[in-house]
Amino acid sequence: MGVALRIVGSVYLLYLAYRVATAGSTERADTAKPFTFWEAAAFQYANLKAWVMTVTAAGSFLPPGEPLVRSALLMTVIFGAANVPSVTIWAAGGTMMGRLLSDDRIRRVVNGILRLLLVWTVWLINQ
Repeated sequence: MGVALRIVGSVYLLYLAYRVATAGSTERADTAKPFTFWEAAAFQYANLKAWVMTVTAAGSFLPPGEPLVRSALLMTVIFGAANVPSVTIWAAGGTMMGRLLSDDRIRRVVNGILRLLLVWTVWLINQ
């Protein structure tokens, strides 16, 4: 299983390196309408990463014997307290990267670095 996963992962990373190498301009002809708050909240029910994180956290951190509602509320408050600053920093970073990568020359340099890092990762995986 480990060898198969390494091969599949390596092929996928090389595919990503190819996509980065052949990426065009970041401008798009059509602009998608962003989710509203309620649409984004409803979409979380389809977010597999959120489900895995929630089940893992509940199994790992909910104390046995405690009332479920109280424990779930406490976990919700803790996740929210950690999530708000994390998402804010992530969104600000994405905005800054978008502005930086709007310059074609800088975008080509960044894509070249990312491409090399992906290929290097494949090399490291297969050592």
